[in-house]
Amino acid sequence: MSNIEEIFKNSLKDIEAPYDPKAWESMSKRLDQNLPVKNPKTSFKWTWVASGLIVIAVASYFAIQKNEPKPTLANKLAQPKTESTAKNQTKSKGKSVKQVAKINESEITQTAKSKIENQIQFEKAHLIFNTTKIDSPIESISANALLGTPSVFKTPKTETKYCENEIVTIQNSNDICLSLLSSNGFNAVIKENSSSNVELNPGDYYFNYTLNDKKEREFAFTVNPKVKADFYADEEMVFYKGLPVSNLSSINTAAKYTWLNDKGIVLSKDKSFDAHFFSKGNHYITLNIQAENGCESKITKNVRCEASYNLLAMNSFIPTSSNSKINTFLPYALLERNIPFTMQIIDPKTGQIVYETKNESEPWDGIDKRTQQLIAPSTPYIWKVNLEKTEIGESKNYQGTITRFED
Repeated sequence: MSNIEEIFKNSLKDIEAPYDPKAWESMSKRLDQNLPVKNPKTSFKWTWVASGLIVIAVASYFAIQKNEPKPTLANKLAQPKTESTAKNQTKSKGKSVKQVAKINESEITQTAKSKIENQIQFEKAHLIFNTTKIDSPIESISANALLGTPSVFKTPKTETKYCENEIVTIQNSNDICLSLLSSNGFNAVIKENSSSNVELNPGDYYFNYTLNDKKEREFAFTVNPKVKADFYADEEMVFYKGLPVSNLSSINTAAKYTWLNDKGIVLSKDKSFDAHFFSKGNHYITLNIQAENGCESKITKNVRCEASYNLLAMNSFIPTSSNSKINTFLPYALLERNIPFTMQIIDPKTGQIVYETKNESEPWDGIDKRTQQLIAPSTPYIWKVNLEKTEIGESKNYQGTITRFED
């Protein structure tokens, strides 16, 4: 008997079981039914044995329940109702200890639900900011990522070199603003996820930004200075080798030069050259220069021509004069230029050709080839010249009038 008591004592030493009067009353009735009294000694012995077994079973159950993790109210609310749970909620509270321990969702007040939701949000935030992994597929999130601060700065795509006064679009694809600074005092702020057009002055440029509470500086690009384009032109036009000449020259030295007329035709690629203006009026000339650093600059200026070229032809002659310079007719430029040409003299009344030549040594002497007689004095005749080779900007066809005068 003492051995059995010792076994019970040791088994129940560390177990705490809550007292439930209804449960013990039910258990007592069962004992009276299953263990009828036959004799005092035998009944007393079996009563102790049965009581011990029952106590061990009850204590073991509560020990197992104690070691199992207790579900929180949040977990129970999140669990869907099953058919068996719904049935258990409708049963009597006194049927079993496990059923008594279940929580009836309908008994939880709205205030309790709000507290539970607040607790859930607090636990999630605590886990996120402490970068602690939780038992779910969700990975830990850093504080920077949660606050929208990038951990890596994306450098805007730019060229390494630009030229003075060039307008450049800077695209900032970061979630932070950045400053574009230069050694020349330039400072432009470009907001996050936006672009900005900036006109650049010479100097070195840098991107300044704050990343992870630390100020950073990164080289952006260099802006090279331009060589200013400018030129001068001779005030007076001169004639050289039968051509009108006006000298144009670049004021500044550069690596490359390009001269253009108002039609976009290249006139020269030298620092200076002799320009030919064949008509009276304004002529717009553009100079484009390129420095050693690759930067280009250009300027357009107006050059004024005060007289028409027209092959430097005179408008009258004296066939009967002894002076060889005035007794024949041929545009002066044809004597100097040494180029292939065709000249015709035309009667304005009939449109017939009275003279034709292709040789500068055969000027017109005033004789009408139709009659072999001198043309009548003071009567203007039409002359036309067609050139087979021309200068840039020059027409192939020229014409004018020529009149015979007497001594």
